[in-house]
Amino acid sequence: MQWSADPTEHAHIRVVKEPLRAGNNHDYDAQVCCHLDHCDRVERFDLALQMRAQEDREGHESDEDNEGGLTHHFVKDYFACTRDLINSVHPQAPHPYQTFSALINAYHLNDHPTLTKMTVDKASEHFSLPDLRPTVSDHLDQDDAHVDHFVVGGRRCAHPGCPLPFEHIQIWCKIRMQSKSFHDPEHLEPSQALHIEPPSNSRPYGRYDSVIVSTGDTHKWPKSGLDGHFVTHLHLIFCPITPLSYSQTYLAYVEHLDVVTLNESMGMYILRRARQANNDRIGNVILVTQIVVPVHLIPRFGRKADL
Repeated sequence: MQWSADPTEHAHIRVVKEPLRAGNNHDYDAQVCCHLDHCDRVERFDLALQMRAQEDREGHESDEDNEGGLTHHFVKDYFACTRDLINSVHPQAPHPYQTFSALINAYHLNDHPTLTKMTVDKASEHFSLPDLRPTVSDHLDQDDAHVDHFVVGGRRCAHPGCPLPFEHIQIWCKIRMQSKSFHDPEHLEPSQALHIEPPSNSRPYGRYDSVIVSTGDTHKWPKSGLDGHFVTHLHLIFCPITPLSYSQTYLAYVEHLDVVTLNESMGMYILRRARQANNDRIGNVILVTQIVVPVHLIPRFGRKADL
């Protein structure tokens, strides 16, 4: 009989040695157990999110049987959809187009918004974004100044009751993103859905997926890393209702996260919510096309869960 200790040794490295190296060489058993407990909680958390997402999943990408009886995974090409819209292949498509693209990403919104018409102040209350109006004003000021480097974070210029050139917006609570492969630009990655849910009885804190956003064209993702980019929570996607040119633009409200440090043992950044001097969170309104990639954040669990 032949046998190998490789699986056991591999498990010993992953379950014992690696957690041990991340510790402080004290209370080994307790720290290893704590690490495993955190891993189990993260897995359960991911499973809960996947189960919830399965309920809302749309059939944009489906499995189809080919002639040989094998399963073929169909990836919808949103870049091609964008080209068709630009070339007027679908002349009846409503404006602004719900499918559009930037250099490395394509974006797709549902034909019908989640909320067809809502005032800015009502949206601020509904999504718990008290600084929505001034952040919109600051973004419009940057847009009117034709800046090529959008500021994310920093001092708020507009006051809470500032006037806006529009009062009503359309709101989407879901958007799909598709990227091209970094190593083979001709290869398309499957699209990923980003979800937004306002606070409710079932979810008191709402649901906000995390994304990396770009501040301009100076730094290119992913070559530049986080230089010229920020990690944020996506809280709102909207389009102004106005006869002005703003009605052709999709905007997003994002909450800024600060990089505290880099955990060298894990090779991962430690983040925290950015706060102003009065402890208010720092949010910004950006172009949807500034979103470059979804990002997966692992919660840092304390002794007590916030339920």
